[in-house]
Amino acid sequence: MDGTTSVEALACGTPVIGTDIPSFSEKNHLTFRWGDGVDLGRKLEEFYEHQARFKKKALADAETWDIRATIEKLLGIYETLA
Repeated sequence: MDGTTSVEALACGTPVIGTDIPSFSEKNHLTFRWGDGVDLGRKLEEFYEHQARFKKKALADAETWDIRATIEKLLGIYETLA
């Protein structure tokens, strides 16, 4: 998960929820199976029951984000496409 919006949310202590796509779920945030509303509901319940824990994890994860690593990933993609 390297999206700027997600990192900004994490830096504010706001947990991020999204589908279980590889780039997102690798950080083990609140992920749900794409198209599965029941699973989404369960994840939202989990969040509301443990808000303090998710906020703490969000802040910790934001600190591990590194722009240099993101730049390297993007360069690799561009080099592959060129």
